[in-house]
Amino acid sequence: MAKRILVVDDDDHVRKLEQAILERPGYEVSSASSGRETLDRLAAGESYDLIILDVMMPEMDGFEVCRKIKADPRTRELPVIFLTAKGGGDALVEGLEAGGVMYINKPFTATKLLTIVETMLEAASAG
Repeated sequence: MAKRILVVDDDDHVRKLEQAILERPGYEVSSASSGRETLDRLAAGESYDLIILDVMMPEMDGFEVCRKIKADPRTRELPVIFLTAKGGGDALVEGLEAGGVMYINKPFTATKLLTIVETMLEAASAG
């Protein structure tokens, strides 16, 4: 069964690019354009093996979304990768403290994205 990934970004172009990259090797990819939509999907019982989350979004940033995901016992173990134009340093620390497992800066390459996704999915499967 294909691993399910949720791509969250307020930029339609970036979401479509991530989805195209991740569907090539056979992942089942859904997308959301906001943190609220992400949390609503999870609350409705949709399940994913991994979330790729933008940081800078209107209404609710990715760090807040991740903290809410990690605060819910049903989604606490769900790996979250931040993919963002917001640079490292303090943002990287905040992302990891929020519960993210990896932080990828934009722009990114397809190879980098796929390698990190594969590694994080393998780690999550291994427990």
